[in-house]
Amino acid sequence: MTKDVPERDWKIFRRLRERALHRFFEGAVEELGRICGDGSRSAQDRYVEAFKLLDDRDRAAARAFDYLSRSRMVEHLATMVAMRLVDEGDLTELSEQTQGRVRGLVPYRG
Repeated sequence: MTKDVPERDWKIFRRLRERALHRFFEGAVEELGRICGDGSRSAQDRYVEAFKLLDDRDRAAARAFDYLSRSRMVEHLATMVAMRLVDEGDLTELSEQTQGRVRGLVPYRG
């Protein structure tokens, strides 16, 4: 990705990223609660599933949020859209150029 990101988009991205982080971890905690609270399954089964969930979420968080830089901003935004952490309303805050670059990587699915 190129580094020619407008300053305004960079500031908006950092705010969107914080919102997306919150959404991501809220979802992970809710899912973990469902797994751990499922009394119809053995503790071992719940533990194994919870471990797999946390491992999966850790990898997903790294793809979407690690290595914050302007040069990776569009890639990060596209990942967040694909993960449904950033929606159409969020994207419209950005410049048309940045929106187009993000949509070019992953079309909005509604």
